Formats: sequence, structure tokens, C-alpha cells
Amino acid sequence: MTVRETFSLSRQAEYFSESELTKQIGYEPKKWILAIVKELLDNALDHCEEIKRDPVVVIRYTGTTLSIQDNGDGIDPDSVAGMLDFDRRVSSREVTRGIARGSQGNAAKTVIALPYVLNGGRGRTVIVSQGWRHVIDVTFDDLSGTPQIKHEKTVESAQNGTFVQIDLAEYASKQTNH
Repeated sequence: MTVRETFSLSRQAEYFSESELTKQIGYEPKKWILAIVKELLDNALDHCEEIKRDPVVVIRYTGTTLSIQDNGDGIDPDSVAGMLDFDRRVSSREVTRGIARGSQGNAAKTVIALPYVLNGGRGRTVIVSQGWRHVIDVTFDDLSGTPQIKHEKTVESAQNGTFVQIDLAEYASKQTNH
């Protein structure tokens, strides 16, 4: 009789590899940037509908960065912290009974993981919202063999909505070299 060994795997691993992130995003890597734009746009549109505000969304792709700015109420700091807890699903759509453009509850986490995976083990996402600037760096820790998340939060001049910027510099450099 074969004895099975029990193992434990961090839920974080579901996001920080190409194969697992592909499952989370639902598209192959060459479509990830479009998928992330769609998810962030869906979130902005859903939120503006909820607060009964005409949406204004600005999307910029420079080749080395992707940024999206909306005119909603902004993501609160506790929600940003929740995005970094990969052992929990964080979503305002999870218990909603109705049609919503985005309902998986993983878009925010994929925004953190995507630059890490595309850039080959180093990623940065910046979120500016509700008077705070969140700089989220993800690197690979050789000792633990896992991605490490560093979150710096500083006061930012007040602005409307949420600004999200994803660093894609390493990815862009790889694309131009091929």
C-alpha cells in the first residue's frame, strides 16, 4: 500500500509563476496586459456605477509602464493591504447577487503578481489613492525560495480616484531584444 505524504503549498504560489498566473488571469501571457487593463477598467466602471458618477478613465501604455487613472472614490488603504494577503481572496463582488463585469476577486492580486512574472522575478506596482502612495515591490528571496513583497506607504497629495501604475521595463527590454 502506498502512503501519501501531506504537503502544504502557499496560496501565494498560485500567483507568482507563469503557469499559475495564467490560470488566475484566464489568458496566455501575451494577452496579460490587455486582460489587466480590462479588469482595472471593469473595476472603475463598476465603482462609478455604484456611486452614480459618470466614469472618466485614462489608460496609458508607454511600453515600459502601464497606468490607469479613474475618477472614483479611490481604493482605501485597508483594501490595498488586503490585496497583498495572498492567503485570502478580497473582493467587493464575492457576495453580490447581480451582474458585474468583474467577479472573480483576483484582479488586484494579479496586478501585483503580473510585473513580477513578466519582468522575470522583480516587479513594481504603484497605487495612489485616498491621499496615500503605495509602492509595492516584489522580489525573489533566494533563501526562502519564494517571492517577497515590500509595501511602502507614504502620504500623497489628495487626488480623485485611483491611479495604478505597473512597471514593465524588464519585460519591454526582453521584447525588443527578440
